[in-house]
Amino acid sequence: MDGRVVIGGERSQFALTIARELGGVAKGRPFQVDWLTGMADLRLGAVTVSRPIAARIDDLMCFAAELDDCVTLLLGSASFASLDDGLLIDITMGTLGHALVTGIVRFEVGEAQGDLSFSFPSDQTYLTAALRQLQAVVDGHAAALDEAAPGGPGWVL
Repeated sequence: MDGRVVIGGERSQFALTIARELGGVAKGRPFQVDWLTGMADLRLGAVTVSRPIAARIDDLMCFAAELDDCVTLLLGSASFASLDDGLLIDITMGTLGHALVTGIVRFEVGEAQGDLSFSFPSDQTYLTAALRQLQAVVDGHAAALDEAAPGGPGWVL
């Protein structure tokens, strides 16, 4: 089962779906077992943009730790970038549990390339749910990565 992290509400929403399959292992690159593949989906009203992404588990772990601090302390920011910088996202806590989600999705249509900058408000309730989802994704993939590493469980690259 894929892992899905959703940030936002009904009108504006960012979703990150991380595939269960490991990127490096799936591509036959045994020394790149630390990256995952997935899709980033952004919906702003009637506008929807999707793009494939690759992410490292340690980057997702850092994003989860930063988001945990934001939700717990109600201040600070959490950021994440895909391996190719095709997705950049930043969540900054404001006052009274409100947050601002900003970012850039880079995409290609034919030979043309573009950047879609986005920004939408969110709040502690949505971020708490997103944090639980992100932690489940990270926990599920951390064990799989450990098993897939050369040398078996416990191996450090």
